[in-house]
Amino acid sequence: MSSSRFQKPRVHLDCFQCACPLRGKPYDDTGVPTLNFGFKATSAAALRVFFLFCKHHLSVHKHRSRLRKQLRQARRALSPAEQKFAAQLLAQQLRSNVRFMHCKHIAFYLANDGEIDPSFFLRIAERYGKNCYLPRLHRDSSNRMAFLRYRSGDKLHKNRYGIPEPHIQNARLPAWALQLVLLPLVGFDRHGQRLGMGGGFYDRTFAFKRNSPYRKPLLIGLAHGIQEVPSLQVENWDIPLNGIVTEKMRLFF
Repeated sequence: MSSSRFQKPRVHLDCFQCACPLRGKPYDDTGVPTLNFGFKATSAAALRVFFLFCKHHLSVHKHRSRLRKQLRQARRALSPAEQKFAAQLLAQQLRSNVRFMHCKHIAFYLANDGEIDPSFFLRIAERYGKNCYLPRLHRDSSNRMAFLRYRSGDKLHKNRYGIPEPHIQNARLPAWALQLVLLPLVGFDRHGQRLGMGGGFYDRTFAFKRNSPYRKPLLIGLAHGIQEVPSLQVENWDIPLNGIVTEKMRLFF
């Protein structure tokens, strides 16, 4: 009988795709972060590195999940009057920034789950002749977004998460052609780190900014002041923000 039957199996870690520098794809098609070390693990040391990496990732993931739950509860606890007042103050913060008002093509979002509402600023932008856009999820499994033209009063259709989106026939603009993107945050810190809902839609859509954070469009995170935390652990697929605006302040990076 051949002794090859008893040889130690070779573990191919490159069957996992990863967001490390050796590979550029941070997620698989299910939207779950995946791994690719780009080498064959033939030693206990290599396996140990792999499992330590997994352990660290799971620890960060659990911490971010707990924090996400707490911050979502906090923003949902705001009363309708508090939400409206915060949205009005947010519009003032955005309107008073000359850099924002010079942008012609601006992407918005429709507030959901207690998110701070940018609709007051959207109406201001329309009065100034800006072209406004809303995200629409791709129908494939890429978990990316397209940006479609939107005008107040346009008919919207709910996506698979129950969030209204523009009709697919609306004019669209490539993500790289936008000048300003306002995106909702679940949490943030003063260093510009952000916590989103965990789906990775913005990270995938604007992955082209990962190594060139100052190329257009400007990515500006919006949040209530109560969503600020002292510090956030980041993942290597997180796309950096160019700024954060709340009802009380503006931060730029």
